[in-house]
Amino acid sequence: MAEQTPNNNRSVDVEALLKRVGSRTTPDTDLTAKSKAQVHQHWQQMVHKQKQQRKQRFIWAMAASILVVFTVSLLTINQPLNQTTVQPFAVVQNLQGTVEFQNGDQWLPLESSAKINSSTLIRTAANSHLNM
Repeated sequence: MAEQTPNNNRSVDVEALLKRVGSRTTPDTDLTAKSKAQVHQHWQQMVHKQKQQRKQRFIWAMAASILVVFTVSLLTINQPLNQTTVQPFAVVQNLQGTVEFQNGDQWLPLESSAKINSSTLIRTAANSHLNM
């Protein structure tokens, strides 16, 4: 059985049909202008709404960033410093004469078997000596 297409069943003269139907109706210019104005207004509202949403997201992101920085700085500041006990650098074995160490603004006499830290300043008088 041979397939038949709609064009084979009946012959349609497109040009004659278009002449009989006539040209397409044109929409009213007032309705077209009103429709364009409404579409433009709706588009402007959507653009404004998207700008507001972007602005709000930016503000929330900035607030969150500031909060994170503030929290991290508080945690860092409140951390106790690793206060390590100062290990003695040396121990006085023997001393003769006047030997002093600095404690703040004062110079105090150094005693035998005293423990000396690495940052301790020591001075000896003339004809004095220190063994560590």
